[in-house]
Order: sequence, then structure tokens, then C-alpha cells
Amino acid sequence: MNDFVAWLSPLLDLLLQALIPVLLAAGSYLAKRVADWLRLAEDDRVRVAAPLTDILLIAPCENGRTNATPMAGYAEQMRQAAYAKRCAFLDLQYVFGETFAEYASTSPRNWFNSDLIHPEPATGGRAIVDAVLRTTLYS
Repeated sequence: MNDFVAWLSPLLDLLLQALIPVLLAAGSYLAKRVADWLRLAEDDRVRVAAPLTDILLIAPCENGRTNATPMAGYAEQMRQAAYAKRCAFLDLQYVFGETFAEYASTSPRNWFNSDLIHPEPATGGRAIVDAVLRTTLYS
């Protein structure tokens, strides 16, 4: 195990005990998962099992699909759900950029995969991890 992993492991263990990140992805958007998440009261189940655990609801950024409704509408539903359920909220649009063209696979900051839906693990994935760590450690 290298020094960085040895340093990071206890921190991640602590974070996982104190925080549950919930990233409802683009497929969830199409399936109206925000309503399902609220209806199923997943946050209540977490809080019964671990009362001191925080929940971070994470909204995905706009992708390259041609959705009838922009992801901004989905993010707004998630923001309202987070407020109603006393959860923290992170909108990845602010992390990735204003438009999909800024982070598409063909752009200089190619954080998204060429499938137009998923972040590229080595670039966009790292940006997501960084945003979650910054939100939880420095907010």
C-alpha cells in the first residue's frame, strides 16, 4: 500500500460512517427516480439505522442526450427533495461547466465519455470525487 492510500484509508472510513452520497444518474432522471426516492423514504431508513449519518444528494450535470427536459429541471427537483428531507445537496453542473460542449468528449476538457451519458472515469470521475470531498470536508 502506498503512502497516499495509507493516509486516505482512515479518512474514507470516517466519511463512509458519517456520510452517504446518493447520486441519482441520468437513467434515474428518465425513470422519475426523485419521486421514487422520496416515496420510498430512503433517507428515513438511513437515519433510523445510523442517526448521525448525513446524506448528500448529488444531481448529475447535463449530458449529451437530447432529453425533452434539461437536467436543470431534474436538479431543481433534487434540490427541493434535499431541502424537504434535510439532506445536503451538490449540483454537478457547477463543477462541470455551463454547457455540455465545455466538457464533452470532443472538447479540450473531455470529462465525458463518447457515449454522451457517462463521465469518463479518469477525468470526469475524478472531478466528481473531488467535488464530493470538497463539499464534505470544506463546506
